[in-house]
Amino acid sequence: MMDVLKTYDYMTDLYKTEYPKHAEKIVKDLEYYDLVICAGGDGTLNEAIEGNIKRERRLLLAHLPFGTSNDVGHMYGYSKNHLKDLHMLLKGDIKNVDVCKINDKYFIYVACFGNFIDVSFKTPRKWKKQYGRLAYIYYGVQKLAKEINTTKIKYTIDGKVREGDYSF
Repeated sequence: MMDVLKTYDYMTDLYKTEYPKHAEKIVKDLEYYDLVICAGGDGTLNEAIEGNIKRERRLLLAHLPFGTSNDVGHMYGYSKNHLKDLHMLLKGDIKNVDVCKINDKYFIYVACFGNFIDVSFKTPRKWKKQYGRLAYIYYGVQKLAKEINTTKIKYTIDGKVREGDYSF
């Protein structure tokens, strides 16, 4: 991968996350770079975005999906071939994406609440490695056996406030 970056004339530094929220800290504390590529899953990308939002001078941030499901990567047309995806990223166009905020937490793609929010991060890692996406379904079915709860939510979109009791 480093060879691919060199063919596009990028000098590279590599930072590896070592604990939860580390991607946020890495991106927030970086010197200025022309391009930062976040290679990881959707959660790692959200951490990197959070770090970028907290910077005084924002960075051009790209995503290379290396996670289990890679929903964001699929949305942008990435495959499971990391080299092909890296070439696509480096040849691609710069696009703006919406960054959302809930209770001082920034994210892209999806936010959820209710009964199944913990499925993606509580599904055992060994299940994900062994069964891939099916691990999420298995864990989710186990959760279905429990009571379905609602949550009182108040939210604002384009200045219009709405509230109610919602589930899933």
